[in-house]
Amino acid sequence: MLQRFIFIILTASLFATGYMIVEAQQQQQPIDSPLFHQKGADNEDRAWGIEERMAKMRIQKDKKDHEELIARGLELNEIIGQLEKSFEASGQLSQEDFSKLATAEKLAKKIRNDLGGSNDGDEEELPDVDKKMSTLADAVKLIQSKSEKLIGELKKSTRFTISVPAIQSTNAVIRLAKFLRVRN
Repeated sequence: MLQRFIFIILTASLFATGYMIVEAQQQQQPIDSPLFHQKGADNEDRAWGIEERMAKMRIQKDKKDHEELIARGLELNEIIGQLEKSFEASGQLSQEDFSKLATAEKLAKKIRNDLGGSNDGDEEELPDVDKKMSTLADAVKLIQSKSEKLIGELKKSTRFTISVPAIQSTNAVIRLAKFLRVRN
């Protein structure tokens, strides 16, 4: 009985809400938003102005996102460069280097996700990487070259493109970072 009463109340309130919405639309009252207060413009012109502003905001956001993507790539390249210098100096990786590797791996994953890639291919073989990373020194050199290739691909890309080589480079950097962390 209580359920039936609740059902009837909800149904009646839905009908009342729908009726009020239809009535409000039929009255076509002007909107009091500051975006609509343009001198001499009718409703169609006002709507176009909003769409234009929204498009400009979207373009600015896309530009900012692309600039941030390149900045993350440069940061990744800098971290890998520090890692390579540290390895050349000592011939091994320190605890600080392992934390840099973890940071580099996170940055590479973020870049890959921003490019539209996914972690589906994490376990697939990367022939150009797998056969070249037999020693620690080879892996460090290879991660540096893949990082530099990634930067080149990011700089060539635009906010309108999806760069498959850049995604492949991030996959290689991630794979090499995991290899280096496990290897030592």
